Amino acid sequence: MKTLELIIKKRRLRWFGHVLRMDDDRILKQAISWKMSATNQEPRRPKKNWNDIIRRDLKSIGVAWEDAEHFTDRA
Repeated sequence: MKTLELIIKKRRLRWFGHVLRMDDDRILKQAISWKMSATNQEPRRPKKNWNDIIRRDLKSIGVAWEDAEHFTDRA
């Protein structure tokens, strides 16, 4: 099972790298920096979103979001 998780994580991070290298005017590139607004709902566990999952994946390999952006600038 760990192997499957690793494959999925690698593919997510590879796709994230492609998104970071996109031109800044692309909607997908802009979407990764959007913040979800709070709504008036009952208190409960917040839903996971794509940015949170990518941050968790980056943290597991010891890379911060800002550092990931710098890595792609040099590519």
